[in-house]
Amino acid sequence: MDEELPELVRQVCASFTHALNQSAEGLLEGLHLRGSLAWGEFHESSDIDFTAVVSRRPGVHDLTALEAAHTQIWFEFPDHDFDGHHVLLDDLRRPASECPPVPTSHAGRFLAADDLDVNPVAWSELATRGVRLTGRDATVLGIHADRAELWEYTHQNLTTYWGRVGRELKVGWMVAGRREDAVMWCTLGAARLHHLLATGEMTSKGGAGRYILEHLDERWHPLATDALRARETPSEPTEYRSLSQRGKDLRDFVAWCVADGARLDLPEVCA
Repeated sequence: MDEELPELVRQVCASFTHALNQSAEGLLEGLHLRGSLAWGEFHESSDIDFTAVVSRRPGVHDLTALEAAHTQIWFEFPDHDFDGHHVLLDDLRRPASECPPVPTSHAGRFLAADDLDVNPVAWSELATRGVRLTGRDATVLGIHADRAELWEYTHQNLTTYWGRVGRELKVGWMVAGRREDAVMWCTLGAARLHHLLATGEMTSKGGAGRYILEHLDERWHPLATDALRARETPSEPTEYRSLSQRGKDLRDFVAWCVADGARLDLPEVCA
Protein backbone atom coordinates (compact mmCIF):
# COMPACT_ATOMS: atom_id res chain seq x y z
CA MET A 1 0.00 0.00 0.00
CA ASP A 2 1.35 3.44 -1.01
CA GLU A 3 2.55 5.21 2.14
CA GLU A 4 2.24 8.58 0.40
CA LEU A 5 -1.55 8.32 0.30
CA PRO A 6 -3.57 10.25 2.89
CA GLU A 7 -4.02 8.26 6.08
CA LEU A 8 -7.81 8.29 5.67
CA VAL A 9 -7.55 6.73 2.21
CA ARG A 10 -5.20 4.00 3.41
CA GLN A 11 -7.56 3.20 6.27
CA VAL A 12 -10.61 2.99 4.01
CA CYS A 13 -8.88 0.73 1.49
CA ALA A 14 -7.36 -1.50 4.15
CA SER A 15 -10.71 -1.88 5.91
CA PHE A 16 -12.51 -2.71 2.66
CA THR A 17 -9.87 -5.22 1.55
CA HIS A 18 -9.86 -6.97 4.92
CA ALA A 19 -13.66 -7.17 5.09
CA LEU A 20 -13.97 -8.57 1.57
CA ASN A 21 -11.15 -11.09 1.96
CA GLN A 22 -12.74 -12.38 5.16
CA SER A 23 -16.02 -13.28 3.46
CA ALA A 24 -15.07 -13.86 -0.21
CA GLU A 25 -11.56 -15.25 -0.20
CA GLY A 26 -9.81 -15.03 -3.55
CA LEU A 27 -12.32 -12.65 -5.14
CA LEU A 28 -10.20 -9.50 -5.00
CA GLU A 29 -7.18 -9.61 -7.31
CA GLY A 30 -6.31 -5.93 -7.29
CA LEU A 31 -7.51 -2.59 -5.94
CA HIS A 32 -6.62 0.60 -7.79
CA LEU A 33 -7.47 4.26 -7.18
CA ARG A 34 -8.55 6.77 -9.81
CA GLY A 35 -9.98 10.30 -9.71
CA SER A 36 -8.47 13.02 -7.56
CA LEU A 37 -6.04 10.61 -5.89
CA ALA A 38 -4.56 9.60 -9.24
CA TRP A 39 -3.84 13.28 -9.94
CA GLY A 40 -2.48 14.06 -6.47
CA GLU A 41 -5.41 16.39 -5.78
CA PHE A 42 -7.24 14.79 -2.88
CA HIS A 43 -9.12 17.47 -0.92
CA GLU A 44 -11.42 17.51 2.06
CA SER A 45 -14.50 17.11 -0.14
CA SER A 46 -13.00 14.50 -2.49
CA ASP A 47 -14.46 11.07 -3.07
CA ILE A 48 -12.29 7.96 -3.09
CA ASP A 49 -12.70 6.54 -6.59
CA PHE A 50 -11.59 2.96 -7.22
CA THR A 51 -11.48 0.13 -9.70
CA ALA A 52 -11.39 -3.35 -8.17
CA VAL A 53 -10.17 -6.22 -10.33
CA VAL A 54 -11.95 -9.44 -9.36
CA SER A 55 -10.98 -13.02 -10.18
CA ARG A 56 -14.47 -14.13 -11.25
CA ARG A 57 -17.80 -12.68 -12.23
CA PRO A 58 -19.44 -12.31 -8.79
CA GLY A 59 -22.22 -14.76 -7.97
CA VAL A 60 -24.81 -14.51 -5.22
CA HIS A 61 -22.35 -15.19 -2.38
CA ASP A 62 -19.77 -12.76 -3.77
CA LEU A 63 -22.37 -10.03 -4.25
CA THR A 64 -23.50 -10.43 -0.65
CA ALA A 65 -19.88 -10.15 0.48
CA LEU A 66 -19.29 -7.06 -1.65
CA GLU A 67 -22.40 -5.34 -0.34
CA ALA A 68 -21.45 -6.16 3.25
CA ALA A 69 -17.91 -4.81 2.78
CA HIS A 70 -19.18 -1.56 1.30
CA THR A 71 -21.83 -1.20 3.99
CA GLN A 72 -19.09 -1.51 6.60
CA ILE A 73 -17.12 1.28 4.91
CA TRP A 74 -20.17 3.55 4.84
CA PHE A 75 -20.63 3.10 8.58
CA GLU A 76 -16.93 3.48 9.43
CA PHE A 77 -16.22 6.42 7.11
CA PRO A 78 -19.50 8.28 6.48
CA ASP A 79 -17.90 11.54 5.31
CA HIS A 80 -16.13 10.20 2.21
CA ASP A 81 -17.78 8.19 -0.55
CA PHE A 82 -15.90 5.08 -1.68
CA ASP A 83 -17.13 4.92 -5.28
CA GLY A 84 -16.23 2.52 -8.03
CA HIS A 85 -16.77 -0.74 -9.85
CA HIS A 86 -15.67 -4.38 -9.68
CA VAL A 87 -14.50 -5.72 -13.05
CA LEU A 88 -12.63 -8.65 -14.54
CA LEU A 89 -9.18 -8.04 -15.97
CA ASP A 90 -10.62 -9.17 -19.30
CA ASP A 91 -13.16 -6.31 -19.07
CA LEU A 92 -10.32 -3.79 -18.78
CA ARG A 93 -8.50 -5.27 -21.74
CA ARG A 94 -11.43 -4.58 -24.05
CA PRO A 95 -13.24 -1.32 -24.92
CA ALA A 96 -15.36 -0.09 -22.03
CA SER A 97 -18.38 -0.20 -24.33
CA GLU A 98 -18.10 -4.01 -24.34
CA CYS A 99 -18.10 -4.32 -20.55
CA PRO A 100 -21.34 -5.76 -19.14
CA PRO A 101 -23.06 -4.20 -16.10
CA VAL A 102 -20.89 -4.86 -13.04
CA PRO A 103 -21.18 -4.48 -9.25
CA THR A 104 -20.78 -0.84 -8.25
CA SER A 105 -20.76 1.37 -5.20
CA HIS A 106 -21.84 5.00 -5.36
CA ALA A 107 -22.80 7.56 -2.70
CA GLY A 108 -23.78 5.00 -0.09
CA ARG A 109 -25.58 2.66 -2.46
CA PHE A 110 -24.50 -0.75 -3.74
CA LEU A 111 -25.80 -2.10 -7.06
CA ALA A 112 -25.22 -5.64 -8.24
CA ALA A 113 -25.14 -4.58 -11.91
CA ASP A 114 -24.54 -1.04 -13.15
CA ASP A 115 -22.26 0.98 -15.46
CA LEU A 116 -20.89 3.57 -13.03
CA ASP A 117 -17.70 5.02 -14.56
CA VAL A 118 -17.52 2.15 -17.04
CA ASN A 119 -16.23 4.32 -19.86
CA PRO A 120 -13.07 5.23 -21.80
CA VAL A 121 -12.21 7.97 -19.28
CA ALA A 122 -11.96 5.53 -16.37
CA TRP A 123 -10.07 2.97 -18.48
CA SER A 124 -7.56 5.58 -19.72
CA GLU A 125 -7.10 7.18 -16.31
CA LEU A 126 -6.47 3.80 -14.74
CA ALA A 127 -4.02 2.77 -17.46
CA THR A 128 -1.96 5.95 -17.25
CA ARG A 129 -2.32 7.20 -13.67
CA GLY A 130 -3.92 4.46 -11.58
CA VAL A 131 -2.62 4.12 -8.01
CA ARG A 132 -2.07 0.48 -7.02
CA LEU A 133 -3.19 -0.60 -3.57
CA THR A 134 -3.06 -4.36 -4.11
CA GLY A 135 -2.39 -6.58 -7.11
CA ARG A 136 -0.23 -5.78 -10.10
CA ASP A 137 0.58 -2.27 -11.26
CA ALA A 138 -2.00 -0.98 -13.73
CA THR A 139 0.68 -0.22 -16.31
CA VAL A 140 1.33 -3.95 -16.84
CA LEU A 141 -2.31 -5.07 -17.00
CA GLY A 142 -2.77 -4.36 -20.70
CA ILE A 143 -5.73 -2.04 -20.14
CA HIS A 144 -7.47 -0.89 -23.30
CA ALA A 145 -6.82 2.85 -23.69
CA ASP A 146 -7.44 4.32 -27.14
CA ARG A 147 -7.04 8.09 -27.55
CA ALA A 148 -9.42 8.44 -30.47
CA GLU A 149 -12.04 6.44 -28.61
CA LEU A 150 -11.54 8.62 -25.53
CA TRP A 151 -11.89 11.79 -27.63
CA GLU A 152 -15.08 10.58 -29.32
CA TYR A 153 -16.62 9.61 -25.97
CA THR A 154 -15.72 13.01 -24.51
CA HIS A 155 -17.14 14.84 -27.52
CA GLN A 156 -20.43 12.98 -27.16
CA ASN A 157 -20.50 13.55 -23.40
CA LEU A 158 -19.97 17.28 -23.83
CA THR A 159 -22.69 17.71 -26.42
CA THR A 160 -25.25 15.45 -24.70
CA TYR A 161 -24.82 15.53 -20.92
CA TRP A 162 -23.22 18.96 -20.65
CA GLY A 163 -25.51 20.31 -23.33
CA ARG A 164 -28.39 19.38 -21.03
CA VAL A 165 -26.63 21.00 -18.06
CA GLY A 166 -26.20 24.14 -20.14
CA ARG A 167 -29.90 24.23 -20.95
CA GLU A 168 -30.75 23.78 -17.27
CA LEU A 169 -28.45 26.66 -16.35
CA LYS A 170 -30.32 28.96 -18.73
CA VAL A 171 -33.20 28.66 -16.28
CA GLY A 172 -31.43 27.91 -13.01
CA TRP A 173 -28.37 30.17 -13.24
CA MET A 174 -29.41 32.30 -10.27
CA VAL A 175 -29.72 29.31 -7.93
CA ALA A 176 -26.51 27.75 -9.26
CA GLY A 177 -24.61 30.99 -8.65
CA ARG A 178 -25.41 30.73 -4.93
CA ARG A 179 -24.12 27.18 -4.65
CA GLU A 180 -20.41 26.62 -4.19
CA ASP A 181 -20.64 22.97 -5.26
CA ALA A 182 -22.45 23.85 -8.48
CA VAL A 183 -19.91 26.55 -9.39
CA MET A 184 -16.99 24.22 -8.73
CA TRP A 185 -18.44 21.15 -10.41
CA CYS A 186 -19.84 22.81 -13.54
CA THR A 187 -16.88 25.11 -14.18
CA LEU A 188 -14.14 22.53 -13.73
CA GLY A 189 -16.15 19.67 -15.20
CA ALA A 190 -16.95 21.43 -18.45
CA ALA A 191 -13.42 22.84 -18.74
CA ARG A 192 -11.93 19.39 -18.18
CA LEU A 193 -13.76 18.04 -21.21
CA HIS A 194 -12.92 21.07 -23.34
CA HIS A 195 -9.25 20.61 -22.47
CA LEU A 196 -9.28 17.01 -23.70
CA LEU A 197 -11.10 17.91 -26.91
CA ALA A 198 -8.69 20.75 -27.63
CA THR A 199 -5.42 19.02 -26.69
CA GLY A 200 -6.11 15.28 -26.79
CA GLU A 201 -4.78 15.01 -23.23
CA MET A 202 -6.58 14.28 -19.98
CA THR A 203 -6.30 16.66 -17.04
CA SER A 204 -7.46 16.92 -13.45
CA LYS A 205 -10.13 19.23 -12.09
CA GLY A 206 -7.41 21.51 -10.78
CA GLY A 207 -5.66 21.29 -14.13
CA ALA A 208 -8.91 22.27 -15.82
CA GLY A 209 -9.10 25.42 -13.71
CA ARG A 210 -5.53 26.33 -14.59
CA TYR A 211 -6.29 25.59 -18.25
CA ILE A 212 -8.96 28.29 -18.16
CA LEU A 213 -6.58 30.77 -16.54
CA GLU A 214 -3.66 30.03 -18.87
CA HIS A 215 -5.34 29.38 -22.22
CA LEU A 216 -8.92 30.66 -22.37
CA ASP A 217 -10.42 34.13 -22.62
CA GLU A 218 -9.92 36.46 -19.66
CA ARG A 219 -13.68 36.86 -19.26
CA TRP A 220 -13.72 33.36 -17.70
CA HIS A 221 -10.85 33.97 -15.29
CA PRO A 222 -12.90 35.21 -12.29
CA LEU A 223 -15.10 32.11 -12.53
CA ALA A 224 -12.10 29.77 -12.80
CA THR A 225 -10.40 31.43 -9.84
CA ASP A 226 -13.54 31.08 -7.77
CA ALA A 227 -14.07 27.45 -8.76
CA LEU A 228 -10.50 26.60 -7.75
CA ARG A 229 -10.99 28.42 -4.45
CA ALA A 230 -14.18 26.47 -3.76
CA ARG A 231 -12.34 23.21 -4.44
CA GLU A 232 -8.96 23.85 -2.82
CA THR A 233 -9.59 26.43 -0.06
CA PRO A 234 -13.35 26.36 0.61
CA SER A 235 -12.97 28.20 3.92
CA GLU A 236 -11.94 31.35 2.05
CA PRO A 237 -14.76 33.67 0.89
CA THR A 238 -15.62 34.25 -2.75
CA GLU A 239 -14.29 37.39 -4.41
CA TYR A 240 -17.50 37.80 -6.38
CA ARG A 241 -19.41 40.84 -5.16
CA SER A 242 -22.57 39.51 -6.76
CA LEU A 243 -23.62 35.85 -6.68
CA SER A 244 -26.06 36.65 -9.47
CA GLN A 245 -23.11 37.66 -11.64
CA ARG A 246 -21.38 34.42 -10.68
CA GLY A 247 -24.45 32.52 -11.84
CA LYS A 248 -24.50 34.39 -15.15
CA ASP A 249 -20.80 33.69 -15.68
CA LEU A 250 -21.36 30.02 -14.94
CA ARG A 251 -24.28 29.83 -17.36
CA ASP A 252 -22.34 31.55 -20.12
CA PHE A 253 -19.15 29.55 -19.60
CA VAL A 254 -20.83 26.14 -19.78
CA ALA A 255 -22.74 27.25 -22.89
CA TRP A 256 -19.47 28.41 -24.47
CA CYS A 257 -17.68 25.15 -23.62
CA VAL A 258 -20.41 23.08 -25.23
CA ALA A 259 -20.60 25.21 -28.38
CA ASP A 260 -16.84 25.57 -28.81
CA GLY A 261 -16.11 21.94 -27.98
CA ALA A 262 -18.64 20.75 -30.56
CA ARG A 263 -16.73 22.47 -33.36
CA LEU A 264 -13.30 21.05 -32.44
CA ASP A 265 -11.74 18.36 -34.62
CA LEU A 266 -9.80 15.31 -33.49
CA PRO A 267 -6.26 16.47 -32.57
CA GLU A 268 -3.36 14.87 -34.44
CA VAL A 269 -2.11 13.29 -31.21
CA CYS A 270 -5.31 11.19 -31.14
CA ALA A 271 -5.41 10.25 -34.82
